[in-house]
Amino acid sequence: MEEIQKRLDKLEKKHISTTKQLETKLETIVNTLEIMSQKTEEEQNEDFFKKLEETKNEIKKETKQILNTHKEYHIGLANFSKTLDKESKIDLEPLVVQKTPFDKKILKQIIAEHLYRDGKFEIGDSFIKETETETEISKNFREQFVEMFEILSDLQQHKIDSTLNWIKKNQEKLDSKGSSLEFDLHSLYYIDLLKQKKIPEAINYSKIKLSKFSKSKFNEIKKLFGCLVFLKNIESSEYNYLFDESSWDVIQHNFTKEYCENLGLSQESNLYLAITAGIQTLQSLIPIANSQNNALNNLKAEHSNELQIEIDFG
Repeated sequence: MEEIQKRLDKLEKKHISTTKQLETKLETIVNTLEIMSQKTEEEQNEDFFKKLEETKNEIKKETKQILNTHKEYHIGLANFSKTLDKESKIDLEPLVVQKTPFDKKILKQIIAEHLYRDGKFEIGDSFIKETETETEISKNFREQFVEMFEILSDLQQHKIDSTLNWIKKNQEKLDSKGSSLEFDLHSLYYIDLLKQKKIPEAINYSKIKLSKFSKSKFNEIKKLFGCLVFLKNIESSEYNYLFDESSWDVIQHNFTKEYCENLGLSQESNLYLAITAGIQTLQSLIPIANSQNNALNNLKAEHSNELQIEIDFG
């Protein structure tokens, strides 16, 4: 790492000096061209054409120097890249106490599920067909996430009926954990009506849909009605945040989280979590792998057959 830092510092200094040189030379060329351009309009005698030829040769010389300077910098950059590759080759094999059997079938299943969770259904279908990993679980998994992305598609268009239908089907679970998804949906739709200047319709909608939340969401409802007074100058009012279009992005994120939790899944796929865990673990393992062998052996002895590394999934 020390060698990498030295070369990086050297390359950074080279970059600064190269940039200054290039800027100076380019500025000189531009100034010369501007001067010659003015003279072109004023005089066109023998001396002028002689001077023009000299200027052309001078510009060629400056251009060649610029290209050489640029080339030298990129040679240094290429050499640094080679040094980085060389120094970054770290042997983690000594850290492996017991190798875990690699189950390709499970890996294929995880990849397929990741594709479905990402909404790439055709690619997921092709992957399952090519790898012959289709199971009853994968069929059900696909159907569940097709439903989720259909609902998300509606939310992107500010349509809430399909989400409300899903909430109704899962009302008991959502209520048991104090979900505010239904209230948030009705609030956003109410604000959308106000944006469309459908004030009577918005007020009527709020009376019907938000009345059931009058106790649990009293302060929020008070703000939703309070903004009516400032509709003409909503942008400069304290209620401006209610009309932020990004609220629909937030509701999509929250719905995705609720949907996955309802299936007993995390919001992120197993593939994403595994890669994240691997990257965070490597950050802790690399310094260990770079340490002396005796320190490594001591570490193994202390932790028996495992190394305890804390992983933050956010």
